[in-house]
Amino acid sequence: MTTFNRSKSFNQKALGVGSPRSLSFGTSRINRSSSVSHCLRVLVVIGSLFSFFIAIGGGYIYVLPSFTQAFHGYGISKSNDSIGDCNVFDGNWIVDNSYPLYNASECPFVEQGFNCLGNGRKDEDYLKWRWKPKNCDIPRGCYFQVGNALKLGMSIPAAFRMALDTWALWVQNTIDTNRTRVFFRTFEPSHWSDQTHRFCNVTRHPMSETEGTNRSLFSDATWEVVKKMTVPVTILHITAMSAFRSDAHVGKWNDNLSIADCSHWCLPGVPICGMKFYSISCYINHRFSLQ
Repeated sequence: MTTFNRSKSFNQKALGVGSPRSLSFGTSRINRSSSVSHCLRVLVVIGSLFSFFIAIGGGYIYVLPSFTQAFHGYGISKSNDSIGDCNVFDGNWIVDNSYPLYNASECPFVEQGFNCLGNGRKDEDYLKWRWKPKNCDIPRGCYFQVGNALKLGMSIPAAFRMALDTWALWVQNTIDTNRTRVFFRTFEPSHWSDQTHRFCNVTRHPMSETEGTNRSLFSDATWEVVKKMTVPVTILHITAMSAFRSDAHVGKWNDNLSIADCSHWCLPGVPICGMKFYSISCYINHRFSLQ
C-alpha cells in the first residue's frame, strides 16, 4: 500500500500544473509562436526592400529619360521629321538664304572692328550658313531667359529694364547701407556721322548742341528704376555731358589706322570726368554722413 500510495502521489505530482512536463510543453508552444512571428517580420522587411528597389528601378527607367529629353530639348522646337532626343550640338551647317539675322552696320551694339562688311569685305557667303541640329530646329529670334523660361521676341530695351529690376531687387535685399554706397554710371553716346557706323568725323571742338544724343533709352530706364528703390543709389549721369564731346573720340588715331572709332574715347579725356564725378560723390556722401 505504501508503495502504491507513493506511486500515486508521484504521478499526481508529475502531472501537476507546475510540473516540469507541463512547463516544457507550454514553452515549446511559445517558442513556435515566436519563430513564426520572427519569420513574418523578416518576410515583411524583405518585401519592403524588394518593393523599394522596384520603385527605384522604375523611376530610373521611366523618369530619367524624360528629364534627359527635357534637358536636351529645352527651348528647342522639334521638326516634323524628328525622332528621338534633340541634341543641339550634333548637326550640320546648311545654307539659309534668309540669313544674316541682322545688319551689323545698323546694330548699335556691334563694334566697328567686328563689322567685316562695313570694313570692306566683299563676299557675303559666310553670312548665309545656319546651324541645323539633326532632329530638331532652333527657333529664330532674340533669346532672353527669365527664371527657367525663354522669352522669345523680347525687345532689347524691355530686356534691359527687366535686368535693371532684378539688379534693384538684389541691391535692396543685399546691400548694407551703413557700410556700402551704390553708384550707377549711365551710358555714353557715340558720334558716328551716319547710321551705318562706317563714317566717323571727329570735330575740332565740342558741339554747341547735342542734337538729341543727350538722351538714351537705357539711361532713362535707369532713372525710372532707381527712383523706385528704397536703397539710395547715386547715378553718375554722364550721358548728357558726353553728348557734346564729338571732338574726344579715338577716330582714326588708334592702333588700326584703317578703322575709325567714334564710340570710344581718347585718354586722358571724357572718362576722367566720370572718375571725378565718382570722387566728388563719395566726398559729399561722406561729409553728410558725418553731420
